[in-house]
Amino acid sequence: MLYNKWISKALLGLAGVASLYGCGGASTPVTSQSAPIVKTFSDGSGAYKVSLSNGMSGHAIYDSSANIPSNFSLDDYPLTHTAPSGSFTVREQTYYNWSTGNGVVTGHALVYSYGYPGGSTASMMFYDTPDNNVNILSLGSGGTTPTSGIYTYVTKVGVLKNGQPSSLVIDTINVQTDFNNNTFTTGTYTANNSFILTGNGTFNSSTNELNSSNLNLSINGGVYQTTLKGEIHGHRSSGILHTNESTPVYIGAFIGSTTN
Repeated sequence: MLYNKWISKALLGLAGVASLYGCGGASTPVTSQSAPIVKTFSDGSGAYKVSLSNGMSGHAIYDSSANIPSNFSLDDYPLTHTAPSGSFTVREQTYYNWSTGNGVVTGHALVYSYGYPGGSTASMMFYDTPDNNVNILSLGSGGTTPTSGIYTYVTKVGVLKNGQPSSLVIDTINVQTDFNNNTFTTGTYTANNSFILTGNGTFNSSTNELNSSNLNLSINGGVYQTTLKGEIHGHRSSGILHTNESTPVYIGAFIGSTTN
């Protein structure tokens, strides 16, 4: 589960953020209908394209599409931290989602978010599972996506090794999106040198989606070819990433906010 020591480790990537206050009460995500599969991994999990009933859209890395929530609200997750800018927040919650032979298992969720209700927003969620792995959801909504110009999205990225909660690291990179040429580039800035994500990809102006299968993730002394699937939500962005093995060594999520 996402114990405080894991959360504290993850928060090392957030300058100016105070220590965790604690968990809130219970919340029960409702599972969705089957989400379109983007990539199936050899361990049975996969990457999914997600559209929720409240209009939010994005991507997920989950053990099964049947467990992906059909709705999401920040109100379900008590605020535990606010960054100095006020638009970046961290939330944590106990939830009851997993039915097993021994009954319902209590898990935890860790939520990072950019934006305010009524404007463009983006959130990434890390949910632990009964077998000590993590499911990932990254979503956004609202806003008008630029049709021209070059915009820099300051992007929070969370990465885990072998899906293990204790391995989560959070860092910040810049993703420069060129709406004139429908391309993007990563890797111009890393806040804490936990990892480096470099390379480029394409932006689909019809679907507002970011895509690349040949980024390089440099972490823990190794370099891994990495796939990124994302979406632009006006001046916010969301998405997932995974290294390109049959079962990824590293998986992760990101959310971004423009500086323009």
